[in-house]
Amino acid sequence: MQTNIFSVKDGTLQVIDNIVVLWEDVTDEIPIATTPSDVVTDNVYTLPSTLIRKPKTDEELAEEKYPYVRGDGSFYQRIREANIEGFLAGRKSVGGEFHLTREQVNEIYRMGFDDRHIDFSNFISSLTLPIYPHTITVEHDGENYLWETIKAEY
Repeated sequence: MQTNIFSVKDGTLQVIDNIVVLWEDVTDEIPIATTPSDVVTDNVYTLPSTLIRKPKTDEELAEEKYPYVRGDGSFYQRIREANIEGFLAGRKSVGGEFHLTREQVNEIYRMGFDDRHIDFSNFISSLTLPIYPHTITVEHDGENYLWETIKAEY
């Protein structure tokens, strides 16, 4: 039993037109697996569509951050609603909802510093959670991929 790793770094994992594609070798013409699409053939495995995550809406993030207050809670409910309103009005972009590592933030800063300006539109858009995996790991028994062992990293 061996572990196969598909990665965007070596090109064996690609996202093409919102479809996750796995290649045995980047020079292959036919992929070994894709998320559901119209181009899947008999020789191509179908990967679960859940590999492409649905990004949470601002409202869903706000509900998670400020969950419902049980009981009478009218005073607390007003505070919750005020917090949600503030969150949706923009606090999420400056209040610690970043999903980058320190190294990634430093790299973005260095790139902007080297160019003598920082493109904040790219910076802010990079703070959202990725919806496509960057690495997929799956076991291989020598003949078949054991898709029940699939693990995706985002």
